[in-house]
Amino acid sequence: MKLTRINKKLIQTTQKFIDIYKEFGVQLAMYNFENSLFPDPRFKIGKRAHKKTHEYVQRRMEKEFRSVINNYENVQINNNVIGNKSPIWIFWWQGLENAPKLVQRCIMSVKENALNHPVKIVTRDNYKKLVDIPDYIIDKITNNKITLTHFSDILRMSLLYTYGGIWMDATLLVTKAIPTNISKYSFYTIKHNLYADYHICQGKWSGFFIAMSKENPLAKFCRDFFFEYWKKYDSLICYLLIDDIISLAYTHFKWAKKLIDDVPVNNRNVFELQSKLNNEYNADTLDELEKNTFVFKLSYKMHITVNNGTFSCKLGLV
Repeated sequence: MKLTRINKKLIQTTQKFIDIYKEFGVQLAMYNFENSLFPDPRFKIGKRAHKKTHEYVQRRMEKEFRSVINNYENVQINNNVIGNKSPIWIFWWQGLENAPKLVQRCIMSVKENALNHPVKIVTRDNYKKLVDIPDYIIDKITNNKITLTHFSDILRMSLLYTYGGIWMDATLLVTKAIPTNISKYSFYTIKHNLYADYHICQGKWSGFFIAMSKENPLAKFCRDFFFEYWKKYDSLICYLLIDDIISLAYTHFKWAKKLIDDVPVNNRNVFELQSKLNNEYNADTLDELEKNTFVFKLSYKMHITVNNGTFSCKLGLV
């Protein structure tokens, strides 16, 4: 059985190497191959592969989409702020009634702690009523060239530009009221400052929790970049393209750098709860995690043990 899994992994890795080589060339294919074999960035080769991949992607995107970058060099920031009644956007393609229990509980936790923010669930049935997405992108979703995960990247920037508000992934568990000070910013995100020695975002932003004022130029830049990218390509150059695009903005635009740098460090324990879900519940441990964190990133794909005494059961995730 173990040998079968290894063979399957090797076949998938090889096929992905071939696909990337055909569309983007041998250099990126090699970096991706290293990433596939050594995905854990705690090891030197995994960290190197991650870093080299995104350095390559940014150089290439900078060259190929220079016209998009040039359009935003001298943008003037408006005085709009996120506001305390702006919508919270959560995307689940199939609809909330068809979501896993963990996702349903996470969304309920957002509603319980949203204060005056209306919570909007975006699905396949209503997204076209909210924003205009080019037909060529819709066609590529239909033909499985764009995954729902990466469609959500396009969707979040389109929604944030059009309406403003807070984008939250469907697997975020909120355990305290969303801080009111977020409403005073034009841009806000989870800024945990972790993994700064290799990760593309260096802990400065988190695509799974990102808030912007209406008609924010950073949202428009990211949206327009995605539109142009998918007009040209039929496959994704890297999984974290959204972070590469934000990084290009951070590097090239003083106004974007200021928006991101002005966000204070927050939610340092955002990833810490997930590893404890199968552990015996301890109120003191949760209190300690919540001292500087109100939202925790989880995954509905992880195996959760059904046991009445665990964190997952106490928090209503199973």
